[in-house]
Parts: sequence; structure tokens; C-alpha cells
Amino acid sequence: MLLIYNILAAISFVLGLPWLLMMLFRREHRLGERLGLGFKERFAPLKGRKPIWIHAASVGEISAINPLLSAVKTRRPELPVVISATTVTGLKKARQVLKEADVFTLLPFDLMLILFYVLGQVRPKVLLLTELELWPNLIWGAKTLGYRLAVVNGRLSPRGFSRYQLIKRFVRKILGKVDFFCLQSELDRERFLQLGVSPEKTAVTGSLKFDVSLGKHVKLPFLADRQAIVAGSTREGEEKILIEAFAELRRDFEHLLLVLAPRHLNRVPEVEALASEAGFTVARKSRLKSADQEVDIVVLDTMGELSSVYASAQVAFVGGSLVPVGGHNPLEPAVWGVPVLFGPYMEQQGAAALLEKGAAFQVEQADQLVQTIAQLLEDPSKREAAGSQGKRVVQGRRGSARATVELLIKNGII
Repeated sequence: MLLIYNILAAISFVLGLPWLLMMLFRREHRLGERLGLGFKERFAPLKGRKPIWIHAASVGEISAINPLLSAVKTRRPELPVVISATTVTGLKKARQVLKEADVFTLLPFDLMLILFYVLGQVRPKVLLLTELELWPNLIWGAKTLGYRLAVVNGRLSPRGFSRYQLIKRFVRKILGKVDFFCLQSELDRERFLQLGVSPEKTAVTGSLKFDVSLGKHVKLPFLADRQAIVAGSTREGEEKILIEAFAELRRDFEHLLLVLAPRHLNRVPEVEALASEAGFTVARKSRLKSADQEVDIVVLDTMGELSSVYASAQVAFVGGSLVPVGGHNPLEPAVWGVPVLFGPYMEQQGAAALLEKGAAFQVEQADQLVQTIAQLLEDPSKREAAGSQGKRVVQGRRGSARATVELLIKNGII
């Protein structure tokens, strides 16, 4: 199966060469790093120091590993840490928030020759993969060269689990090369066991997202005397629903403000246009002036501020949940004591606990969204009760980062 995977990967690479050659001249794509170029020079200062290499795919995973990075540096201060990301956006986020890391890089293409060369330059003591980044050549190459491997903050969504079951034999062989799995929940552990992972190589350590500390509260002048809904990490198709709901809410709450934070910043112009077409006064956060007190909708077009902007909200909506994406992190607003809403497609760790304690509200359709937000805006005591429960949920489940690092040390991984 690995041979078939590599044949398909090589064919895809050849077919994509014209696009790759075009991208070579666009520096923002950093194609050289994806091809393994420059690794020898960049990693020369780490030669012989056996770094810990942590890979995180998405922006959300980058934020979650910050407490893990701090715990690693506390217990193994002598070891440098390399952070890799799958996307350029993720890499920018990593540079912003992971201040204790030593080297940052994009993950190269999962091609055998490239990864053998890159692994030979990095020479990590261990490769830590967050959630479950199944890059067969990266995992196989690291194991072949004698490096340790572990999955941290591991989870398997229902959709991911179903996909992996279709190629269970191949997945089992790749996962069999991983030395240890630190998983978010008992359900995740059961799914990994069904894919063939040995029970003695697994432990439930909880979600690192519960350990993420509060960021700086960005005080927004235009929010001083206004109630606000902050909709974070929204995906295509959700903004239209949210804007329509906002239009209904404005009939009863005339000074209400909506902050829209699209998951991908390249969608900012599209979201801005949607708000304008609906007849609202709209402004990007980066272009706001002190005189913009009467703006109806603000589009958050800056990176790294969403968590703290949630702190200014009366109500928060977490995106990726009204469309079948799986939802994003509901703990980001909860940690600030803000009531959380999300749609029917929420699969993130912590969502069930927030719902159980009355800190979050799941809505199935637009009219329910309007009704729930209106109730929270009208009733400060209900908002306060939900927010307080959210804080308790987060605080009661902290400790995953420390538990993860202690287990990795105990099992000789780091």
C-alpha cells in the first residue's frame, strides 16, 4: 500500500509541475520549503542537538500547542523545538504565538526523497504530530531513520474515522510505527483501538485547548456602549445566515453590533461585500477609525485577535458548525465567560461539556439562532450564568499539557 501511495503521490507531483513552476515565482507560497530547499542551512545551528519537532496542521492546532510547548520547555529546556505547519497561514500564526520555539518551517511535500533529506537535516529526537496528521512518508521515514514518534492531543472525528476505516489495513500499518498516542477522550481512544493501535500505546490526557491561557483583551472603542455578537471562524455559507439573523435582531436591538471573523482571511472581501449588499454599514477592523461609532458590522481582518475580541462580546457564535465542517474551538469564547452558540455540525472537544453545563446552546436553524440570541441579550442574568459555567468547564479540565509531557517522558519519548 505504501508503494501504491508513493506511485500516486509521484504522479500527482508530475501532473502538478506546471502549477508548481508558477508558484515558484510567488514567494508567499514558499515553494522552496515544501521542496525541502534551504533546510541544511536553516538547521545547521541545531546540528547534534536533537530537537523536538512538533507538527500542527491548522491555525486552531497551532494555538492549542502553546501550553504543550511551554510544558516541554519547562521539563526539557536543553532541547530546541522545531514547529512545522501545513499552511502559510498556520506558519504565520505559529510565529505570532509560539514564542518559545526555536525554528519554524512549512512541512515539505509528503514525497519520500524530500522527506528523507529533510529528516536527515533536522535529526529530531522525536516527532510529535498533533491531533492526527497522517503523512505516510513522514511517519515511515522518521521511523526508518530511528526517530521516536508520538501523536499528541489526538482525536478522530466521526468523518475521519469513517474514511480511515475504508483503508484500515494501510492506516493500521502507518499507525503501528507511532510509539505513543496521547488522546483527547475515551471515544477517541476507542476509535484508535478499532484502527489497530495497541492499547498499551494509548492514554487519555484530555484536550490541550482547555490549557490555552487568556490572551490580551483588545478593547475596541466602538464597543464601549454597545451590545455585540462576535461570530468567529465562520465558513462560506454561514455569514449569509448570520447577517440575515442579525437583520431580524436589529428590529428589537437597534444598537446591536455584529463582528464577523471569517476562518480564512482571503474571504474578507467576500464577507464585507455580503454585509454591504444586505444594506448595513460595514468596516474592516484594521481600517476602523475612532469616528466609526455607527458601524453595523465589523469584519475582523487581522490574525491572532479573535480569542481576545470574543471577550468584548455579549454572545459568541463559533463557525464551521452551520455547515458540515465539524466546527471550530468553542472554548475560545467560553474561557472569557461569554455564552457560546454553534450549529448542528459541531464535533470539537469541549462542546458536549459546555452544552451539559448550560454554557453553550446548539441551534439547528436560523430562527432558533435568532430566538436564542434574543433571549441572551434580553436577560443579563442568563448570560452571566452561562458565562460562569463556561469558565468552570474550562478551568476544571486544565492540565492536559503537563500530563502529556509527563507521559512522554515516562515512556522514553522525550
